[in-house]
Amino acid sequence: GAMGETGKIDIDKVEGRTPKSERDKFRLLLELIKEYEDDYGGRAPTNILITEMMDRYNVSEEKVEELIRILKDKGAIFEPARGYLKIV
Repeated sequence: GAMGETGKIDIDKVEGRTPKSERDKFRLLLELIKEYEDDYGGRAPTNILITEMMDRYNVSEEKVEELIRILKDKGAIFEPARGYLKIV
């Protein structure tokens, strides 16, 4: 039930794992990058990604920028040109 789920999220936090909602945001962002890579010749405009994440998924601009920074740090995406992102 709902209580078990709450417990699970708490355990995720305690163990230092990414909460599911965060993992979902990373996944959504990566899917968007893929989508726009196709439209923009292999690289996704960062400003459009931010706008789309805000509009579609109600994620704040600061949050999207943080997700992008983390994905860059993890080596999942990179910036082939200023203002563009690409999946590695």
